[in-house]
Amino acid sequence: VHYYDDNLYVVKTLEDYYALERISPDGSTREIICNIIRRYVDIKYNDDGTVTTDEGITSNIVIHRGYVYYSTYEPGATTSSLNRVKIEKDAEIETIYTLEGDGGQTAWLYRVKPYGRYVFFQMGLEKDGDMDISIYAYDTEKLDIFEVIPDQMRDFIIVDNHIIYEDSNEDFHVMNLETGEERSEFNTGITTRIDKFFNVGDLIVFQWTEEVVNEEYGNKKTETIVHQDVYSLDGELVNKLSDKEDKLYEPY
Repeated sequence: VHYYDDNLYVVKTLEDYYALERISPDGSTREIICNIIRRYVDIKYNDDGTVTTDEGITSNIVIHRGYVYYSTYEPGATTSSLNRVKIEKDAEIETIYTLEGDGGQTAWLYRVKPYGRYVFFQMGLEKDGDMDISIYAYDTEKLDIFEVIPDQMRDFIIVDNHIIYEDSNEDFHVMNLETGEERSEFNTGITTRIDKFFNVGDLIVFQWTEEVVNEEYGNKKTETIVHQDVYSLDGELVNKLSDKEDKLYEPY
């Protein structure tokens, strides 16, 4: 669900497509604005003769400055595009960029994230597990695309004109989007694998889990505890939370 320009917007199934529907805040009016992307359905034929289907949108859909931005990426696809469509009745879809694989390469174009005048995304090719993926940005004013961070396939977030990203060694870095200056490492001090990270306003939340074995009357029981370490952009620890004692943050 998106709230934009005094209306709610939701993505709904409409025959062979996902469509954008506009809803008034009080729910009194609903209107299909446009089709966005064809439905993706993964069909699996099981050994017992049954068939299972898995349907879903494989790329996030975002609204930014009067447009819907999305990727046409599907698992295993050799072609993926970054598209946008103006939030107007029956508006035409614009293809901003198309990535094409060659010789069996999978074309990855995903994690579409707008910020200011830019729409950031990750893009690259994969073959036999060898991936060459980087972070790019689309300038909505100059209408061009440029590389922001090379060789970066893990997730990233954007906070107060900075990109925070995790490299292949599971270290975190911060880059200033205005100057291009980068801090070599955002040191969280967390020694276990971080499950996910996201921002809540200007705060950065690193979430991780802990397996604790408790023994009572000779019986061992494993308990999973979810932790969140909350930092400022300057790397200062602001708070430490756990789901045993605190209400955890949720991503937007």
